[in-house]
Amino acid sequence: MYHWIKTCLPRKVYPIGSDPFGNYICFSYRENESNPCIVFWDHEKASPKTAISYVCGSFSELISKLYEVDTSEIDKMLREEYPDLDWS
Repeated sequence: MYHWIKTCLPRKVYPIGSDPFGNYICFSYRENESNPCIVFWDHEKASPKTAISYVCGSFSELISKLYEVDTSEIDKMLREEYPDLDWS
């Protein structure tokens, strides 16, 4: 992954994951070389400076922000709206 986009990223920014739209979640060692923060790199921004957005202060903090979405209400609504569909 890094090999393909390293010329687009600012120095000391390394991708750790991507989204379906071609953007990346990255470690940024620009501020602190021993404790990187997490940033979002938007591939559609022209300037490397404006393409980077701060997400959180550490990988541990990023993990703590993850959650599972409860889709039970959406499922219920769809089943009521489309009762003729096979929901098995």
